[in-house]
Amino acid sequence: TGPIPTEIGQLKELSALVLNGNSLAGPIPTDLPALKKLFLSSNRISGTIPSAIGGLVRLERLHLANNRINGTVPDDLLFLTRLTELNLSGIVGPHCFAESSCDYTYYTD
Repeated sequence: TGPIPTEIGQLKELSALVLNGNSLAGPIPTDLPALKKLFLSSNRISGTIPSAIGGLVRLERLHLANNRINGTVPDDLLFLTRLTELNLSGIVGPHCFAESSCDYTYYTD
């Protein structure tokens, strides 16, 4: 429970962060340049998906389902060319790309 510690950003070589179902709150961490897998589903993550998440260029799998996220999904996610899994199902609020559908899970090979 509680916020994701800001000190996690000091782990510059961290490639996977899996914290599903821990009642974590606060913002989504974006200062992890080596991250390939970010699983934060079923927590209390709040606020918007930060546009800085588009800077996580190695990210392959992003799961943010069932949180308290609001606002729109930033177009910066489109810069994540290695992304093969995106799960935004069950998040609160209008959470679509500017011209796309909402509440979805995306997987590709």
